[in-house]
This record gives sequence, C-alpha cells and structure tokens, in this order.
Amino acid sequence: MICLRPDDKYEIHLDNGTALPNLFDTRPQAEWFARTGESLSAAEAALAMGVMMAKLETARAIVAAVKTLATVNDGAGDLVQEYWDLPCGGTFSDADVAALGITAANLAACITTLEQAALFMAGSATTPVVHRVTLNAVRRVAG
Repeated sequence: MICLRPDDKYEIHLDNGTALPNLFDTRPQAEWFARTGESLSAAEAALAMGVMMAKLETARAIVAAVKTLATVNDGAGDLVQEYWDLPCGGTFSDADVAALGITAANLAACITTLEQAALFMAGSATTPVVHRVTLNAVRRVAG
C-alpha cells in the first residue's frame, strides 16, 4: 500500500505493515518503485506510469471487446436452432418483427451472422460477408 506521510512524502507499506525505507516525492514515483523496484525522478516516473496506464487501458479495452464474443459463442447455436424449430420454423414475416423496427430479412441476416460467428469461433471456414450491415441494422433495437 502506498501512503502519504505528514511531510508530504510517499512511502510503501508491505502487507505485514512494515514500511520500506525509500521515500518518494510523488505518488507515480512510489507506484513505479512498487511495480518495478526501480527509482526514477518524478518526471520520469510520471511519464513511465502514463505509458503503463495507456497500455493497461488499451489491454482492458481489447479484453472487454473479446469478452463480448462470449455471449455470441455461448448462445449462437441455441438461438439459430430456436429460429428454425417450430413454431417459428424460420418463417418470420415482416409483421412478426415490425415491433422491433426491423424486417424479416434483417432477422434472417442476424441468423446468418450468428451461424458465421459460431463457425469462426469453432475455427471452421466462414463465408466472406460484410456482417457490419446486419449489425448496423439492429444495433439500436431495444432489447
């Protein structure tokens, strides 16, 4: 844990409560030392921490985007099967989905997208299709 002392210096406390002998002028210096064991000037530490944080935020965004694929991966097969099973039987009309603000063709395109996503996630060959058109057609449909 990094603590601010009354003399405006930062110190690092270990889990057992003991403080390291090093004192730091800025929190970024203390954080950098805690992460790497290296001592840097205040400016160097702030710059290094800025780069580290930017990389961390990028990594978080990448992981968050990939995690959204879990929903598709976990549900695609069941949803496709439900689309084709009775009573639906793959026979949706525009009137059936009008309340969503989409057409039956939009829904069929969604099924194609789910099928292709399932193939992609399984490492199987997919058909080159621009799925963004389908996504844009249903992106704002209230769920």
